[in-house]
Amino acid sequence: ESNGIAEIAKPVFVVDSEQDIKIDGNEDTTYTIDTVNYFEQNFNYDNLYLLIGEDQVIKFHRWKNAEDLSKKCKYNIASY
Repeated sequence: ESNGIAEIAKPVFVVDSEQDIKIDGNEDTTYTIDTVNYFEQNFNYDNLYLLIGEDQVIKFHRWKNAEDLSKKCKYNIASY
């Protein structure tokens, strides 16, 4: 019998810009959409959250596949 805590707990992954997942042996540029797709395909999460700096908010529309990212992730914006 469970106390309910284990039933709702899921592992947490943090991927920072210095440690992006290398996909298909790509040692060069990886994009946030690639990392999000990787997590979506390999892990069973109801929600993915993306933490971006406030300086990137105004540039976000220029990110690779920004529209897809908007559909796949919930955003948190860090400011300092």
